[in-house]
Amino acid sequence: MRLGYVVFLLLPFLILTSCNFRLDFPKFAQIQTAPINLLTNDSAICGGYITNNGSSGIKYYGVCWDSSPNPTIALPTKTNNGSSGSSFISILTALNYKATYYVRAYVVNGVGISYGNQVVFSKSDGSIPTISTNSITNNLGNTVTCGGDITNDGGWNITARGVCWAYGHNPTLDSSDGFTNEGGGSGQFTSNVNGINPKKGVNIYICAYASNQVGTSYGNIQVFYPGSQYYLGENYAGGIIFYIDSSGNHGLIASPNDLSTNSVNWGCDTSNIAGSNNANIGSGKANTDSIVSGCQDPGIAAALCKNLLLGGYTDWYLPSELELNAMYYNLKNNNIGSFQGNIYWSSTQANKLSAYFDNFNNGQISSTDKNAYAYVRAIRSF
Repeated sequence: MRLGYVVFLLLPFLILTSCNFRLDFPKFAQIQTAPINLLTNDSAICGGYITNNGSSGIKYYGVCWDSSPNPTIALPTKTNNGSSGSSFISILTALNYKATYYVRAYVVNGVGISYGNQVVFSKSDGSIPTISTNSITNNLGNTVTCGGDITNDGGWNITARGVCWAYGHNPTLDSSDGFTNEGGGSGQFTSNVNGINPKKGVNIYICAYASNQVGTSYGNIQVFYPGSQYYLGENYAGGIIFYIDSSGNHGLIASPNDLSTNSVNWGCDTSNIAGSNNANIGSGKANTDSIVSGCQDPGIAAALCKNLLLGGYTDWYLPSELELNAMYYNLKNNNIGSFQGNIYWSSTQANKLSAYFDNFNNGQISSTDKNAYAYVRAIRSF
């Protein structure tokens, strides 16, 4: 009787087995946590990959994080990325500097919650940026162009970059006499520095800087006006110094006054004057010589300068486009030089019909017909 009773109890199981029936239990979904692949100053990017939906439809998924291990969705620090697709990206926000965080992806289906592997990262990971200082260009005395090249952001977003400068010593942001801020981003950048006031006999040091969440780094030091015995606005050698080159020993001088009222034209308005198209600093004399040689119109701007005898000097000439612009920024813009006019001729030809001038109201360079009238200010080099 006892054996028969046992067989009776096993009979349903034997019947189900012989019919290839299988009992399936509800299954949770399965998910894998993605690596942390981008850190910013107060956020990070993570995500997840759903490897198995389980036995019920996906309701939603995301990531959760905390400064303690094994975070859950009971915490407020979590994302909800919906239910579309098998992979997703989540942004972790409001992270604190130098904290260690634990992150897990999660997925919820009709059965319940599943968590992926735990990823650990530290906000203190990373370093200060790597940066170099570019060479100084467009040195107009109290206006220079510099910049830098950030080759490594240290694993963090760049929050500030620019150049800083100081008189007579190496600069930092805390010890500089001035600095620029060109915003964020890695790679090359340029800073147009205004407001530098060279002091007689004092070197000026300039360097690029870059800041991220870890700290600030500085590029190599560039020095200009080394050992200079001159300063902008100084009365010297027949006129007023308005430009000093990077050696500190040479530069350009403007005549103390205008050579004419607004009644001088550039000349030869239908002729292409060869050799008069250069705009750079240092090219005004060659431009002037070419104009006087190639244009016989009387009383033109270049001839007024070429024939000038002032302060015992006879080597005056009409400034090139950028020489004239340096005069505006370093003299007129600082109320030095007794400028009476608004429009001044440069020696730089635009084409056979027009030449460049500088508007001394705002420093704007433009071109106009060679037969137009403008003021003239002569310069010489030293």
